[in-house]
Amino acid sequence: MTVNDPPVVFGPNISVGETFNTDMYTAYTKSGNKVEFVVWPALLLHANGPVLCKGVAQGLSDVRRPKSAPSPVSHQQKQDSYSETTVATKKSTYNVPSRHDIEMFMEWREIFGKERARDYIGGEKYDNIRLHCMHNRLI
Repeated sequence: MTVNDPPVVFGPNISVGETFNTDMYTAYTKSGNKVEFVVWPALLLHANGPVLCKGVAQGLSDVRRPKSAPSPVSHQQKQDSYSETTVATKKSTYNVPSRHDIEMFMEWREIFGKERARDYIGGEKYDNIRLHCMHNRLI
């Protein structure tokens, strides 16, 4: 049943990568100059008519890095670089474990036992954390 004559219609179909038309759509959670996906289509007063209500679309940035720019660093790589600090002593060099690693070590050791915790964490990392905890009298 149509109440309007001519009927209200949805805006044209938009595919991924098309130019983001700000006259017809508002950004969903990300803005950009390309469309990633449409959340809600635009409503037009009639076919090829003026916009009655803007639609909602997710923007996609079409940013191109110059070849000399470094590639982006993932969250895990940042976390790893902050979690381990190299410390040089007279006898050797070792990595100081992060607070998270120490807490995980203590918890897993209590839950799973020494051998299974060593298997889950990894032998070298487990030994490094264990030595750090023994040195600081945490265990």
